[in-house]
Amino acid sequence: MNTHVPHRFSSIIVAMILLVLASVSVHARDFSGYTGVQLYKRFCSSCHGDQARGNGTVAKSLKIEVPDLTRIAHVVSGAPS
Repeated sequence: MNTHVPHRFSSIIVAMILLVLASVSVHARDFSGYTGVQLYKRFCSSCHGDQARGNGTVAKSLKIEVPDLTRIAHVVSGAPS
């Protein structure tokens, strides 16, 4: 029985993982110059919608109900929306 096969297999797996990690370059994008509106459109509107009512294009495909962001002040403080 060859006991080196599991060791050789794990070495190959480790080498493959290292190769993948070395070949993937990840760069964080600087969004500090974006306005709040630009950030909302980029990251939020697909679910929450253009008017923040929870009816974005992706919202229908989710298993959870997307919150209506216009109601936050009402829910948190009781202020009318």
